[in-house]
Amino acid sequence: AVVILDDDPIIHTIWEKRLDEANIAARGLSACYFFAPDDLRNWVKQNQAEAHSATYLLDYELGDGAETGLDIASELELQRRAILVTGRHDDNEVLANCKSLGIRLLPKELAALIPIRISDSDSSGTAKPLLFDAVLIDDDPLTRMTWQNEASERGLRFRAFSSSEAFIREAYGIDFRTPLYVDA
Repeated sequence: AVVILDDDPIIHTIWEKRLDEANIAARGLSACYFFAPDDLRNWVKQNQAEAHSATYLLDYELGDGAETGLDIASELELQRRAILVTGRHDDNEVLANCKSLGIRLLPKELAALIPIRISDSDSSGTAKPLLFDAVLIDDDPLTRMTWQNEASERGLRFRAFSSSEAFIREAYGIDFRTPLYVDA
C-alpha cells in the first residue's frame, strides 16, 4: 500500500491522480488516505501485514500542530518506509530530525512533479537503492568525464548526470545517504 497522511485535501487529490497515473492497482498495490493521525494509527493496528510493507507519505504539519509527521513515523516505527512531504523542507530543525531518524524528505511543491516508479522489493517490502560514493549533476561533459575517470582510478562507485531531470528519473534507485554534488 501507499499510505498518505496529510490534512490538506488538495494534496490527497494530487497523490490520488499521481498514483492512478502510475497504475498502482495493476501492480496489486492500493492507496490509503488519512487526514488525522489517529485514523492512521487505527489502520496500522488493524492492517499489520499490509502496514509493515507500506510506503508512507507523511505531512510534517498536521491540523492543530500537536503532532508532526515525524512524530507519527517515530511512534509507529515507520522510518525506513516513510517519506516526509512538507513545505518546510528547508527548515534546519526538520532537516536535522529527518536525518537523525533516517526519514527521506520531499518538498511538497514536487508532489505533482516527481516521477513515481514501482520497483522490485526485498523480502521486507523495502526497495533496495544503491549506495554510491558520489553522484555528480553537471551539464559540462568534460567535468563529468574527469570525475568519472578519477572515480574509476580510485575504485569508487560513481554516477554522473547531465541535468537535474536526468537525476530525478533515476533517483529512486540511489540510496539517500549517497553524497550529491551539484554544479551551480
